[in-house]
Amino acid sequence: MTMFQRKEKDLLLEIVCCISVLVLGVTSDGFYIKKYPFNKEVEEGSSVSLDCLAVPSNNIVYKWNHNDKIIKFDNHRFLGHDNSTLYIDHADRNIDPGVYFCIALNSSSKFARKSKSGKLEVTWMEPKVEILMLQPARKEDLKLTGIVLLKCHGIASPKITKDNINWFFNGNSELPSGTRIQTDGTLLIESISKNHFGFFHCLILHTTGKMDSLIPFILDLNDKTLNPANFSMYEKEGKTVTLKCPWKNGSFVWSKFLRLGDPLTLMGSESFPNIEIKGSTLTISQMDASGDAYYLCQDADKIKARVAVFRVSLAKMYDFKRDYFSPALDENTPLVIKKGENGGINFYIDLTSSNSFLFDKIPNPIPEIEWSFQDKEIPKYDVNSQTSPPRVHVIRNRHLVILRAEENDRGTYIIKMHNKAGTRFKQFRVEITFPPEFSDRVDSQPQLLNEDDSLKLDCHIIKIASDETTKVYWKKDGTPIAQYMESLSYENNGKILKIERAKSEHTGEYQCFVKSIGYSEFFNRPQKIIIKAKLQFVGINSDVFLEINKDGNIHCKTKGYGKIHTKWFKIFNSDSINSKTTLNSIDSPNEILNDGTLVLKSVQKENSGNYLCEAKSMSTNEIINKTIKLVVGEKPKILKVSENKTVQEGTTLVLDCVAIGDPSPTISWFMDNPVHGKILITFESNKSDNERRKLYKNGTLIIKNVALTDEAKYSCFATNNQLLSVDGNVQVKVLTPEEYSKQKLGAQFNRGMVKTIIIVVSCAISYLILIIGLTVFCSFRMLRHRRNRNLTAENLDKLGDNTQLMKPIVGTNPNGGCNSKEKILSKTTRSGPQNSATVNYLPQVPYSSPQNYYMHYNSSSLPQVGPTYLSNPLIDTNHISEFQQLISAPPPTPLESRSNFSGNMSSTNSASMYTRSHFSSSTNGGVGGMGMSSMERLTYPRHELQTEGMLGKGEFGDVLLARARNIQDGESQSLVVVKSLMHNEPNHCHEFHRQLDLLARTECDYVTKLLGICIELEPCLLILEYCEWGDLKQFLRCLQDRSNPNLPYLTKGQKMTMCAQIAKGMENISYIRCVHKDLAARNILVTPQLNIKISHLGLCRDIYQSEYYQDGENIFPIRWMPPEAVLQNKYSPQSDVWSFAVTCWEIFGSTALPMSKYRNEEILDILTSCSSLTHTKVQTMYSNLEQIPPECSHTLLSIIKKMPFY
Repeated sequence: MTMFQRKEKDLLLEIVCCISVLVLGVTSDGFYIKKYPFNKEVEEGSSVSLDCLAVPSNNIVYKWNHNDKIIKFDNHRFLGHDNSTLYIDHADRNIDPGVYFCIALNSSSKFARKSKSGKLEVTWMEPKVEILMLQPARKEDLKLTGIVLLKCHGIASPKITKDNINWFFNGNSELPSGTRIQTDGTLLIESISKNHFGFFHCLILHTTGKMDSLIPFILDLNDKTLNPANFSMYEKEGKTVTLKCPWKNGSFVWSKFLRLGDPLTLMGSESFPNIEIKGSTLTISQMDASGDAYYLCQDADKIKARVAVFRVSLAKMYDFKRDYFSPALDENTPLVIKKGENGGINFYIDLTSSNSFLFDKIPNPIPEIEWSFQDKEIPKYDVNSQTSPPRVHVIRNRHLVILRAEENDRGTYIIKMHNKAGTRFKQFRVEITFPPEFSDRVDSQPQLLNEDDSLKLDCHIIKIASDETTKVYWKKDGTPIAQYMESLSYENNGKILKIERAKSEHTGEYQCFVKSIGYSEFFNRPQKIIIKAKLQFVGINSDVFLEINKDGNIHCKTKGYGKIHTKWFKIFNSDSINSKTTLNSIDSPNEILNDGTLVLKSVQKENSGNYLCEAKSMSTNEIINKTIKLVVGEKPKILKVSENKTVQEGTTLVLDCVAIGDPSPTISWFMDNPVHGKILITFESNKSDNERRKLYKNGTLIIKNVALTDEAKYSCFATNNQLLSVDGNVQVKVLTPEEYSKQKLGAQFNRGMVKTIIIVVSCAISYLILIIGLTVFCSFRMLRHRRNRNLTAENLDKLGDNTQLMKPIVGTNPNGGCNSKEKILSKTTRSGPQNSATVNYLPQVPYSSPQNYYMHYNSSSLPQVGPTYLSNPLIDTNHISEFQQLISAPPPTPLESRSNFSGNMSSTNSASMYTRSHFSSSTNGGVGGMGMSSMERLTYPRHELQTEGMLGKGEFGDVLLARARNIQDGESQSLVVVKSLMHNEPNHCHEFHRQLDLLARTECDYVTKLLGICIELEPCLLILEYCEWGDLKQFLRCLQDRSNPNLPYLTKGQKMTMCAQIAKGMENISYIRCVHKDLAARNILVTPQLNIKISHLGLCRDIYQSEYYQDGENIFPIRWMPPEAVLQNKYSPQSDVWSFAVTCWEIFGSTALPMSKYRNEEILDILTSCSSLTHTKVQTMYSNLEQIPPECSHTLLSIIKKMPFY
């Protein structure tokens, strides 16, 4: 079942389930599993997710099952933000492989459903490959004509097969005759001969990476003393490496190759300045990355044909990374394990390279890994062992395991990674948590404390975990206390709560609780504290003003310990001479409330005077008192305020405000000005009589010499003691003398203005009546003339046939010759009916005649369309509606009705003018070999195109994906590529027509067809054939992504077929004497049958912008171009051959970027500065193109090797 059929099946299942829910009724149990886990592969150490979703998802709780066991979620396996998707962090080969399915549970109805299951495979490969000799059993048994059977041994999952193994002899992939690779990947030498004497290596290409045999297998019966380990060496950067051929006598030649299977490069002191060769000895003076390679020592005597292969590797060591560990290790955060439970940490480092150890920054040689605790190495344990593991052990040097954690497991652990390049350490701490232990000494009786005393509350903890994992907090009356609250502080990590100066608000119930990682909160018994506060008054005013004839309150608020009794007295001076006073109690109807407030009913003047409030604590017998003065009066009332005023600049402004009250109120003004803000004007603010703004005691505000800044809103308010009265606002507007005069005269002009308006409206109404009358008169006159004309026609019919009389008017020239094209048009559209000739002096151009159209409208203003915005080949439909109007424009209309399209079109029409001039410049009427009849045949109605989405931005316009109706025989709708010419630069127009010429003249199954053109409106469009599987580069990238198990692998034969089809297509292009200029995988389309078609999408301004180099207005693919095209702008079929070689490299190299180590500017600088292609810099620049994959055939390899740097 294909991927598309599978999606259709899932969609059908979803629709059936939705209908079932609707028919049966949406109950609490009415849900189904929409998403479920699929089979997946994940590389060990990487993260992966498994989907699960129930619809509808209300009240749904998800659980996951792994190998028939419910998963207990932790830092390794957990649910995502949607609470349904299972995430696995750092997949592990021992924990995570198996069958997964999810269970959706409705929390309301307790109804559950089980999803389909999916299988998870964890892929891995051990970083060790070695060659084992299976036959004979001992090396001493090797003899001429004997049999040798070699095995390339590696451990991986999935298992290593023949397709993963590559064999090499003396560094070359061509094995000598008499050797055969068997079905299980072993190498069989059926009869040993001298041709087989040499060095054998093997390379394993696995889904997780690649690894070769570090130590070769040496087959040399003449010298059995050769030790294979001596031919593989590592050295640190900057050190000296000395290689010596194992034979004493003879003349030797040294060669070098970077990787197994690469071509040999003869060595000399000129080409390799850091290398010195003296006879059989080769010395690398300063080891660096350029010295990391294979070195071949070969006897110049062809009869002896002795060969030795040395592998020299640059020893490197790298620091630990945070993502190597699961869970992640932070500098200040320990690994926490609960006491009695299992825990540990996993160390994941990928030691198998995808490119090379240096490029992938992998330690080389493979480092030794050790774990230690308290200066003792942690023992290693083999999972295949039958014995019980130690309580603390290490598995495969990768996983630290702590079983049944104890308190003495707490401490610092060290992981060490070392090789010849150096040693790296990583320290991390492990903390063991456990519940706290409290004592029973907490007193249940409340503690009494006087105000301003100090107190310490103890949490009474006997045993607790470390301070890093456990914190102690306190609550007061159930609310957490901040650590540094006023008068409260923590001591001894919160175990002690200290009250510095006790206040009444500190009274309450205190309780300590412990938070430990991995546990819920633990509470000790509460402790009650009572603060005996001092007796005192709170917030009492000494002077109180009450309004006459109204009830009033005099407050006497107190606080203190225990019950407080409040009394009120009125103070009388019984003896004014001796200053004696008398206290009278408060009589009814006045009363004293429970909170000590004195309520006076209907306050009168005689209620004025001094009152005494006395408070007594019934617990401590403490007494305090307070004297309050009461004033009885009338609330201020504003009687008069000036109205809004408009004054002239420079005059005097007078604002009145009259208020009454008892006692007499004080009047003030507020000035609210946008410039100066709010300004308070009071009587006390008057500095002198000369102040420009002056407020008098009667409330009048006078502002002399008014300025424009005095324009503001003025507010008057009156106050006596604590009562306030505010009246409405006065808006003051200040005008200049000219404005003030115009405003005064404006009232006089108002009446004249009304008369003028009446006259103008009357004239307008009279004019409308006149127009209507003339329209009616002309209509009756037209009807009368038409009736007379019909009568005349009937009379002419009676005279006989009038066809001969009409012919000279319709189609002939009185002077003889051809009909005038400006007067008679008889063309037909592509799909419209045949029109008879008519007399029409206004040109009406048929849709399918671009020549006729340009003949009449060559200089007219055509409708233009603005630019659209494209995106990735994964179709973006966000801007379809914007381009829909462009690509689906209706057929051309007469000139008078075209103005309504001008608003939707671009302001640049020179591109279309250039196009028309280019097409009509010759008598043949076309570009190259394309005549006007071909143009008519290719012209396609623009309105028949339906935009599907954007593919990208090209050099001269946008590239879209669209559907075209009836553009190909046998298809009602076809998926096509539409390229638009959006720019008016001459070079863009020239390139547009060059591609049009190339595609129109090419007739080949491996080149996309030009299906149609739209050039009657801007932008001009090319309609090209499209293939369902998109461009080749995206296709190969999708196949490289192995997250989708439905995608197959491309075989060697399929890749070769693609290269052959490209070659045939390019041969056809060169046969018609055309040059493609941009041959690359991105410009090749793929059909579902894996056939290819060469196209010219040219998405250089969007998704593939990084693969192009821009020099001013010119954009060109510098990595696919030969040097003569880059430096001298010379293009030829030979330059397309160069691009073909790079394209083949893309196909066999999984679409990697050519020369990825260099930026575009660096490539250009190297080519410009180097006069020869054999220069060292040029050879270094093309080094990654030399890495042709081993499965590339010899024929194709020979084509690629024709590139000059070989």
